[in-house]
Amino acid sequence: DFCAKGILDCIGKGGNAVTTEVTGQTKKDIWKFLKANGFTDVAAAGLMANMQQESGFDTTAVQDHPEMNAMDPPEYCTEADEGAHAYGLCQWTGSRLRKLVAFAQSKGKPAGDLMTQLEFMITEAKESYGGVIEHINAADDPADAAGVWLSEYEGAGVEGNRREYA
Repeated sequence: DFCAKGILDCIGKGGNAVTTEVTGQTKKDIWKFLKANGFTDVAAAGLMANMQQESGFDTTAVQDHPEMNAMDPPEYCTEADEGAHAYGLCQWTGSRLRKLVAFAQSKGKPAGDLMTQLEFMITEAKESYGGVIEHINAADDPADAAGVWLSEYEGAGVEGNRREYA
């Protein structure tokens, strides 16, 4: 469990990120990346609550198939697999997963690379989910921000505990 008090209390408020260097502390690396890319503390907490719900912050998580974790998505990422396997921090599926894989390959990185997934998420949000970043940054509290990211970006069928995680 990331933090019983909520993401803001665990990471600490302020988040004056000046780098997106990977330190090996996944949650703090994500926080720094989000802050460096213009997310408010509230928005970053809400977005991270979604990641906790979706993948437990595991960049190689495969939904409902832990035996496949760490497997390279191209091994099962086909059009015939549309939606059958969700992968990564945001549990991308189908065409979104194929786009993640192509993005990673274009950078010479594995699809499970943390910074690659974060860069893809930002790119996808800006290019395909217009307004979601502005909407999440306008949220008044982390639980509301979690709801914005869920409804406007994740599109998950189950809310789960995201609001509580925020």
